[in-house]
Amino acid sequence: METLNEWNKVLSQVEITEGLMKAVKEVSQEIKPTNDVKFIEKQGEKWSISENLQHLITSNKAVDNGLTAPKAVLDAFGKPEAPSRTLTNIIEIYKEALKAGGKAPAKYAPKADKIEKLVLLEKWEILAEKMIKDIKEWSEEDLDIYVMPHPLLGNLTVREMLMFTIYHIYHHLETIKNINKT
Repeated sequence: METLNEWNKVLSQVEITEGLMKAVKEVSQEIKPTNDVKFIEKQGEKWSISENLQHLITSNKAVDNGLTAPKAVLDAFGKPEAPSRTLTNIIEIYKEALKAGGKAPAKYAPKADKIEKLVLLEKWEILAEKMIKDIKEWSEEDLDIYVMPHPLLGNLTVREMLMFTIYHIYHHLETIKNINKT
């Protein structure tokens, strides 16, 4: 995650795909050696590792659905009011939203199902491959002229949404690492 602190800029399509690949790989590497009991163990009121991964899959799937939607569908959300902000700006806005009590809407919350670790990891990695392929279908220009709705942050350019997705993965990776330390 150290490199995210260096990304006080608007990331290019290549930087986004590289950042996404790196983040996905780090999550998988952190979870694979986790024993099955620890994987599903509840953390009081906090999500388990399994639930964090389920949430990441659900939220990333929503972003990928936006990437593959016809651009006419995205037109319904309007056009950006300003140029894409930096990753650092997006992170600051997200942290403020969380401090104000923001949390994942119910449709992005994990299900109570106890899904096997290897099954979830496979879904995670397949989705990541699909997202990377789908991102490459977007031009640099289009990443900045279409918006997607974020439940806490409002409309974000597609570029901002993808940069947020990288940060969001790292945000949950830190939680997963903390659980693994206990």
